[in-house]
Amino acid sequence: MKNKQTMLIISLIAIIALAMVACNEPNPPPPPDTTPPETTPPNTTPPTVTITNANQTKTLAPDLVIELSATVTQGTNPIQSKEWTLKNPVDGVTPVFADKTALTTTVTGIKKAGTFVFELKVKDTTDKEGTATATVVVNGYQVTTTLTIASNSFSSIPGTNLDFTPSYTNVSNPTDFTTAVINSCLTYTITVVNHNGSYTHTWNSTDSNFDGKILPINEYGTDLAIFTQTFYNNGQVKGIPRVVKAMVEANKFQYFGDTYTGTGSIPAITGITISKTITEILPPPITKTVTVSFPAFTAGSTTLSFAPTYDPSIAGGGFENGDVTYTLTDDKGNSWTTGYIVDATTASGYGQPDTITFTQVYKMNGVEIATRSLRAMIPPTGGKRFLSIQDMNGGSLSNIPPITLTLSKPGTW
Repeated sequence: MKNKQTMLIISLIAIIALAMVACNEPNPPPPPDTTPPETTPPNTTPPTVTITNANQTKTLAPDLVIELSATVTQGTNPIQSKEWTLKNPVDGVTPVFADKTALTTTVTGIKKAGTFVFELKVKDTTDKEGTATATVVVNGYQVTTTLTIASNSFSSIPGTNLDFTPSYTNVSNPTDFTTAVINSCLTYTITVVNHNGSYTHTWNSTDSNFDGKILPINEYGTDLAIFTQTFYNNGQVKGIPRVVKAMVEANKFQYFGDTYTGTGSIPAITGITISKTITEILPPPITKTVTVSFPAFTAGSTTLSFAPTYDPSIAGGGFENGDVTYTLTDDKGNSWTTGYIVDATTASGYGQPDTITFTQVYKMNGVEIATRSLRAMIPPTGGKRFLSIQDMNGGSLSNIPPITLTLSKPGTW
């Protein structure tokens, strides 16, 4: 029994000794690192771009040419591409490069004043870029013209308004100064002061709701009111202001001038000079002349036709039928926008005898381009019918005279 215990103790001591020997053995070495070493890419430099005329000032002109020139220094790698572009696109401007891949090129097609930034971008074979810009300031230019503002006449017949709308003759530079351009840069005011100074008012041609016509109102008083028209260009008065004295009675302009006659006028203003700065060169307008004729007049007929026939037709050559509108009105409050056949037996307000004033108005895109008035006579007996027609001066007409329309709209480049 004692021997067995001794053997067990010896066995335990041997196991412990072996364990201690195993714990003291060194750890195995780690596996070798197979990660490839990091490599540093070689230093590369992009191409260098230099604009030789980087700051330019030009004056707007129809044949404006902008020259652009640059030099390029190659970087580490060969040059692959070069391209000029307009960096700041301008509405309505399409630059035309003679060769946008050349170091030296020209640009045309600049039709507006402004600041234009052109960029040259150069890429090498690794897509590294070099860029530079050229700034070109394009200034507008000034044009002038001399002209005459024609006189305006007024009458108590019909006396429904004083029409101060100006018209122009002897325009020395009609190319740059169309009627629309003149109206935009030659503005005017009309000031009225009534006979005792208790009422005054001023109209301005730049007001969108003012059409140049002054209507009769009671505020003008019971005697002659003074109407003064003054013209301006670039903030300066042009010519001598023109004056007419007019008196309202029965809601019409009845008397003119110190002698209280039935007619009045304002004088022409001759030889004035106006100027305008051109900041955009517009393409030539599209124009067209159309003659409007009307059916033959039949004396004694109950109807009077103002139905138009256009020669050539409005549509075509850049125009559409909807560009032009035609309205017929009379002084009894009737109006026609279709058909244009007046029936004396059914039209409102026609008496017997009576004189009816008809007004034809043509507009293009809302702007009046032609107007004409004439009178038709209804006899005292024989039923309501049109016995004769006259112009506004009382001259007899055998037929409704034709009207010539001059159509114009902006062109395109």
